[in-house]
Amino acid sequence: MLENTGFLLRLSSIIAKGIELTLTNQIRLKRRPS
Repeated sequence: MLENTGFLLRLSSIIAKGIELTLTNQIRLKRRPS
């Protein structure tokens, strides 16, 4: 049980980082004049 929660926490943190990177990339692309 404890190992499972630790794994889920690590997985969620990795996913959160990925979402953060994609969001920042989208904002940068939108700010850039086409």
